[in-house]
Amino acid sequence: PITFVAELQKETHHSLAPNLNYNQDNFLGFRIIDKPFINDLLEKFGGILAVTSANITGKTDSANSLDVEKYFTNSELDLIIDNGNSKVSNASTVVKIYNNKFNILRHGSISETELSNL
Repeated sequence: PITFVAELQKETHHSLAPNLNYNQDNFLGFRIIDKPFINDLLEKFGGILAVTSANITGKTDSANSLDVEKYFTNSELDLIIDNGNSKVSNASTVVKIYNNKFNILRHGSISETELSNL
């Protein structure tokens, strides 16, 4: 339920696909997920998947696959995996880490108090 936004090392930034960091600010988000399907998928692909968010910055968070389809055209979507769960869950907490401090960019499942205890 958490996404960490961290500064990339200079040599790493140039090896990324350009569409992973549109604003070229040398920061990238890393989502920490603990779901059996995702864990299996990560294992098959070497532990890392580089994907976009399921919503557009500044718009309402996507809660399900229908919301995702509203934000993206068919030409932008290669695949949507829908687990059939229509239950809306809280969005991840997005935390930017810089100079050994954190700044919450989006409040979500994990509170500031919980973050302070990590």
